[in-house]
Amino acid sequence: MTQANGTAKLLSAVDNEIAACRAWGHRWPELVPGKKLPRGFRPLPQRDGCVLAIETCQRCGKERQTLTLPGGIFDTGALRRYRDPEHWVTIHAEEKVTRRDFQAEVWRRLHEDIGLYTVARTGKPRKAVTPTEAVLVVVIDVAIVTLLVLAALRIGA
Repeated sequence: MTQANGTAKLLSAVDNEIAACRAWGHRWPELVPGKKLPRGFRPLPQRDGCVLAIETCQRCGKERQTLTLPGGIFDTGALRRYRDPEHWVTIHAEEKVTRRDFQAEVWRRLHEDIGLYTVARTGKPRKAVTPTEAVLVVVIDVAIVTLLVLAALRIGA
């Protein structure tokens, strides 16, 4: 099996939420002073005055644990422990799967979703688009939006 085939097989084995987290990063709870603690954040006081902060990714369910110093002081050098969700797929370094590979996989799946939506709505399958055509469509869309924004700014000025 070639590297490309192995990567494609591995990417296809990952569920949508995990693929999105590996593409764009986890959705850890955001802590804001003066606000209510967010869902997915649990501070557990320890006997010695430290706090075990447990955060859960809102998208895939991965858990991150950080132990503070006594008094709840955040230790920037503290090592974090992670607990994988049940459906997590471990990827080893030698498999050389990158964040960009996951981004491409998420876009591939989105393309399938859009194609399926078109079939459900119109009853006709969407014409297959080559990667070059897809890039060209995105470039044209960005150019059109840019021109519209510039025109709106010019009108407002």
